[in-house]
Amino acid sequence: MRGSRRLIVGQNGEMYYTEDHYNSFQEVLLQPRSKRGKNESKNPGSRNICPQT
Repeated sequence: MRGSRRLIVGQNGEMYYTEDHYNSFQEVLLQPRSKRGKNESKNPGSRNICPQT
């Protein structure tokens, strides 16, 4: 059985994550390696995207 988590990639490279099977999304924001400092997290950022009702 497949889970409800998904990573969606758009035509222009934008990425969104959903953990509730497309009911809500978070935009995945990647930071280039060259701009990351030594003590910064390697995890990408994200922001909530509210679904249209």
